Amino acid sequence: MSSFDYTINNYSDVSAIATAIGALVTAVVMGFTIVAATAARKSTKLATEALEQARDNSRQDEFSRHFALLLEQHQVQQDIVKKHLDSMNNKVQEELSNIFYGYEFEDSWLMMKGHEVFSPYMRILYHLIKHISVFYEGDTASKMKYTSVVRSMIRNDVIFLVALNVSYIKCGGVYNQFEKYQRLLSEVDFFAHAIFDYDENRKMHNDSLNMEAHCYEIESNIEERMLRVMEGKGTEHFRRWNIVKNPFIVTLIIKNPEQIHARHSFDKVLENASDLYEQVKQEFLSDKFNFNSPVDFLSRFLGCYIVELTLLESSSDDYLNSLDIYSFPVVTEYYLNLSVDSALVDTAIEGKATYFLRRNGYGRYEQIPFLNFINACDIYRKKNKVYANVLNDVYKTECDEIIQEWIDFRDEIYSHSVLLTPEPLAVASPVTGAVQARRWLTRMLP
Repeated sequence: MSSFDYTINNYSDVSAIATAIGALVTAVVMGFTIVAATAARKSTKLATEALEQARDNSRQDEFSRHFALLLEQHQVQQDIVKKHLDSMNNKVQEELSNIFYGYEFEDSWLMMKGHEVFSPYMRILYHLIKHISVFYEGDTASKMKYTSVVRSMIRNDVIFLVALNVSYIKCGGVYNQFEKYQRLLSEVDFFAHAIFDYDENRKMHNDSLNMEAHCYEIESNIEERMLRVMEGKGTEHFRRWNIVKNPFIVTLIIKNPEQIHARHSFDKVLENASDLYEQVKQEFLSDKFNFNSPVDFLSRFLGCYIVELTLLESSSDDYLNSLDIYSFPVVTEYYLNLSVDSALVDTAIEGKATYFLRRNGYGRYEQIPFLNFINACDIYRKKNKVYANVLNDVYKTECDEIIQEWIDFRDEIYSHSVLLTPEPLAVASPVTGAVQARRWLTRMLP
């Protein structure tokens, strides 16, 4: 049998073998194709990752170069500011004193806004912080490492001026561009280690008792103005800038270590202000003008002789001793009570008498014009009326208005904060001191 005949007779077996061989070859080819495709994908991924890494490195390099440039410009501008602050020029020192303590909050901010020395510095600082916030590709904690470096290089009195510059964020109820600036600085806790409380020589105080002293001044102002109202002197103009200085206002507005404590202390004073009214009222009633009787208030007139003008030809003691002094009417307790109760003096005496005479033990006389007695009676009646008004809470509405003025003032201050409800500080690891800052920069920059 020929091989051809054998193949024909066994065709199905040969076909199966051929098919198997073909399938095996196909599988091998596909395997190599898959391996090649996988390798290609890995290669593409690695290339993409390398490209992204290169781009990231390029962006980081660009960020670092720009950061270093802005930081250098910042230092140049800060040196100018420090030189200005340290100037011994009287005009400069007066200007700084007004910014810190003399002017109202808004006026100080306006002076800062267009200042030829401070404004350029504030602009470069804003660009520097914005550069970190926008172009650094990291979370807030990472960004705070950079902002901490910047903050560590800024002197404390300059830090206060920065805070003051971003504290006034509304004009006529409309937010201005400083709202964004304050929010940006708050997000990175830029004032995490700031101390805004200074004495008149711009020296720092890191003492919580100093905060209590501010609140004591506010409480004293409320008490004094309430007392003035109760004395019948009317409501004094609300000179808040004489009581609340700009460092305290900035502490209330800007996110800083003392903000929560300062607000708590301020709020507590106003919450207890209604109790202040009762306290001032009781002190007034017990100490000020609580006269037991007209006789006590007018006692210096008691026992005086009432002498008509026509009889006083001379004021010499010899002439007065020659008169029958004991024949003249005398001021008695009844007379004093009648005078203040009815506002009328005995008609037999009124219009004729012009002097009260008091004789001392040495035979000498003190002459008291009758008008003095009339005025003293008027004063007693007015003060006694005030006493009755205080007792009956007639002045409570005016006293409540004094409290409300402070509440409105507080609310206005708080409205300038981007954080209406202060949050605890998320403080990054502090970079303190220029030496540490330089070390950090050395590691960070290429």
